[in-house]
Amino acid sequence: IRWKKFDMLLKILQYPNELLLKPTKDVVVFDNILSEQIENMFETMYAKNGIGLAANQVGISLNMFIMDTNKNPFVFINPKIINKFSITHEYPEGCLSFPGMKINIARSDFIHLEWQDLQGIIHQQEFNDLSAICIQHELEHLDGHTFIKNLNNTKKQLFLQKYSKHVS
Repeated sequence: IRWKKFDMLLKILQYPNELLLKPTKDVVVFDNILSEQIENMFETMYAKNGIGLAANQVGISLNMFIMDTNKNPFVFINPKIINKFSITHEYPEGCLSFPGMKINIARSDFIHLEWQDLQGIIHQQEFNDLSAICIQHELEHLDGHTFIKNLNNTKKQLFLQKYSKHVS
């Protein structure tokens, strides 16, 4: 899939916007509007130098996200993890909804995912390394969480203090 240039950059919601904290709804209509939303999401993600973007980060409360970790764009609609290996590693993660911030998060670096594409066709695939990390991060968004849910209370408090200084 090649994503053409649209001049429709979407506004990325920043924490603590309430849409980031609500679970999304499954996609049931696979139409041109959905394709256009996805195209606009890709344009927005690329413009912000991101590697993943959940629909609710741009105000669309649908269970879908996009990812491009190595010049290979993916569209994930109604995704769910089928299997996750319990071996975890800490990686520094950023988030477009927390601009300019990074924090180490422990995640599984190997997952098996099931999702639908833009036509509603179901796919399954195994992902590892950066792609697996990105998928888990975006799935948290779709569930109404952000990556700070993985921090203990002290680390979360320190991160949010630093974040509030960063955005003010």
